[in-house]
Amino acid sequence: MSISKYYNDITIVIVLYYESYDLISKTLNNLNNFKKIIIDNSNNIYLKKKIEDNFHVSEYILNKRNNGFSAGHNQGIRLSSTKYTMLLGPDCIIKEKDILNLKDILIKNEKCLIVAPTSYDNNMNLTYTSGPLPENGDKDKILHLSGDVCVQSVLAACMLFETKKIIDYDLFFDEIFFLYFSDDDLCRRIYKVGKHIIQSFDSKCIHQHGNIKI
Repeated sequence: MSISKYYNDITIVIVLYYESYDLISKTLNNLNNFKKIIIDNSNNIYLKKKIEDNFHVSEYILNKRNNGFSAGHNQGIRLSSTKYTMLLGPDCIIKEKDILNLKDILIKNEKCLIVAPTSYDNNMNLTYTSGPLPENGDKDKILHLSGDVCVQSVLAACMLFETKKIIDYDLFFDEIFFLYFSDDDLCRRIYKVGKHIIQSFDSKCIHQHGNIKI
């Protein structure tokens, strides 16, 4: 398989809502070799122009109405034409090698539907990535890993999956969840169809945690 082929079967979907160019540019700087779809729920035409002047984006959608992050993610997934799709928060920085490592985990684990990296803050302190579903344990407790681990729930800030499997199992985000708890709900339904979720120890990302908008 050629190197270009290895990159070209992954689409990165990023949903924006009143994000700063400085924040999103740090994320996009690491994604030059991947196809990218940006869904902007704030209809910011000036940000779109600035991003497109500096980065190649496959599709850039300006939504006149903010229907929420769940709807934005679903919109991006439906637009993705590649084998793999990664949902990535605008405040989440991940390197190419870490994305490709996540892809390798999916290839090697047929029952794994979603894989996510281990996240850190800007000072390389561990931050919350995944854990039990809220009905089964404490949320936001940081896992200290020594290897890859199966988890019950993972943040949608950075997750990779096979696009067709999400569509075939009808595992889109429930749009009744405007922002919070949509990832818990999705992960709960993944387990109901007998699939797994993995947090990778070797793949890392920096989750900057942008400003809360509500």
